[in-house]
Amino acid sequence: MKTVKPIGNRILVKPVPKKDKLESGIYLPEAQQRQVPQGTIVAMGADVKELKVGDFVQWTEEADTRHFEHNSQPHLIMYNHAIICKLED
Repeated sequence: MKTVKPIGNRILVKPVPKKDKLESGIYLPEAQQRQVPQGTIVAMGADVKELKVGDFVQWTEEADTRHFEHNSQPHLIMYNHAIICKLED
């Protein structure tokens, strides 16, 4: 298996899965399911300074992202400037 190593100021993020059910237990039809722009940083380029692998982050919905399959799971590659905040407990 090949290792993914983003270059420059790009990051590889494993996004939170789409919500297919409301907290009340009601399932949403496919057209109503929404991708929450949050996820965990899996890898990043050498030019990224304020973030680290494992950070849980949120990005802008307008971010220029590329869908990428990594370890048979969906991931996104984006520029680090698309990140708007880290989310911490």
